[in-house]
Amino acid sequence: CTFTNDRSQLADSDAVIFRARRLENLPMPERPNYNQKWIFYEVEPPYKVYEYTDLSKYKDVFNLSATYSAESDMAHLIDLKKCHINENKLKRFSQINFAANKSKDAIWFVSNCHSQSKREAFAKEMQKYIGVDIYGKCGTLSCGTNSFASYASGAECHQKLFTGYRFYLAFENSICKDYLTEKLWKLSGHSIIPVVMGGVDYKNMLPAQTHVDVRDFGDAKKLSEFLLELSQNDELYNTYVARWK
Repeated sequence: CTFTNDRSQLADSDAVIFRARRLENLPMPERPNYNQKWIFYEVEPPYKVYEYTDLSKYKDVFNLSATYSAESDMAHLIDLKKCHINENKLKRFSQINFAANKSKDAIWFVSNCHSQSKREAFAKEMQKYIGVDIYGKCGTLSCGTNSFASYASGAECHQKLFTGYRFYLAFENSICKDYLTEKLWKLSGHSIIPVVMGGVDYKNMLPAQTHVDVRDFGDAKKLSEFLLELSQNDELYNTYVARWK
């Protein structure tokens, strides 16, 4: 296939991709022929699209959909991986005390302070029962550029912080079926337990005792109590980390 953003090639293209959030800003072209496929493309959750686009105007416009939903014609499922335990690594990691030198509870890098998931309110409630240090625009602490995304480029301060914390809050900004961003996978290989909040089926993706799912607990207090139990049980904590790494 050949991909191009040269609009002069539109009439000769077999398919045209339209970004849903930008539809209102685009002059809709004439369809050159009915064999050409028009594709509705979006990686953001619905509520973020509705902020920019009145989708009711495009109900009968597109032939195919390409979104993060598994129900799309061309599902964008890069982040919906299915992980398995590497027994060789597990055997090696079982000899390591990951709990050693960890003196702090949970850490969270966040920049969107008004999320659909209300994750910031949940984290604030957790702070009544367990230590939760919040870095970035929504917290009082800073590290480098504050953005968790910057860790991918090797921000040294992020790595140092991970060393001292037991848990990372991998909270999605939206609770939508199949919607998952890179937050969880950026923790892969690190000696820290992900605490997840989202609309995906984490249990179908991750083996048991590799993560802690907010939905398994009735409220922030019960979740925090379980995290404290893990913090006080080095053997169990190490089991989670060894299976996650």
